[in-house]
Amino acid sequence: QHYTYQQQKPQPKPSTAQTTTPAAKATKIDEVTIKRNVLTQWALQPPQYQVMHSIQYLLLTMPTTFPPAFGIQPHEYFKKWKAFQNEILSQSSNMNALLKRAMRKTKFFLHPDKLPRDFTPEQTFLCKMLWEITSDAWDKVQK
Repeated sequence: QHYTYQQQKPQPKPSTAQTTTPAAKATKIDEVTIKRNVLTQWALQPPQYQVMHSIQYLLLTMPTTFPPAFGIQPHEYFKKWKAFQNEILSQSSNMNALLKRAMRKTKFFLHPDKLPRDFTPEQTFLCKMLWEITSDAWDKVQK
């Protein structure tokens, strides 16, 4: 699956019944910025940014995406993450079991039902992005 960042097309002006608050507009803009930054600075390989990094790379470098990265407000929850060791990069016969355990840990940590209730919309969106990207990368390994 290819991930590319594309500019969003201008949306028609909402009617007065659909008018959004400035805070909602700011969140929408922030989500676009967060998505672009996560994809270009973490998930996709330069220079064309058309191919996703390996699941091993994504899992090892995931802490670099946690707030305050990308201008997102920090939260104590992200300090609970225990980084993976380089052993998941090994090409041993045990690699699949290590990757599987690492993915299970990642999915548990990023699961929407496990996230703190006091997360900001940007923190929640970041976790959703990380969940989707790592899930796609894992699915690619499973094929």
